[in-house]
Amino acid sequence: QQRSPVNYAHQIMTSPVITASIHQTVSAIRRLLSKRRFHHLPLVDDANTLRGIVSDRDLLRFAASHDRDVENYPVERLMTKKVISAAEQTDIRAIAEVMCEQAIGAVPIVNEQVAVVGIVSRTDILRTLVHRAPLDLWA
Repeated sequence: QQRSPVNYAHQIMTSPVITASIHQTVSAIRRLLSKRRFHHLPLVDDANTLRGIVSDRDLLRFAASHDRDVENYPVERLMTKKVISAAEQTDIRAIAEVMCEQAIGAVPIVNEQVAVVGIVSRTDILRTLVHRAPLDLWA
């Protein structure tokens, strides 16, 4: 079977991507992550602009560090606000490098208006290496 080179984020990203509002509660985000079996969720404002990202690990850390019930807290209180994102034409090697250097598990892919159009996870990169990409991807 002939495999063509895979070089760019748009070729491996999960799209459409599920996002959530920064105004949602920790409880709502936890349910969504659990229901969809996601580990990362991009968070957007009312204009659908990327404002943060939250992971299942963030939720666990936040709950463990607070004495009282955090289920009704807005997710905005615990989200990562300085999100590393990429454009659809970003080389996936650059994305993989940043993910390794910054120890992050997913990178939201955004358009010119900073609206989320996809997400690239570690799983997407590994799946590409195993199933889609010729080995010269890393040449």
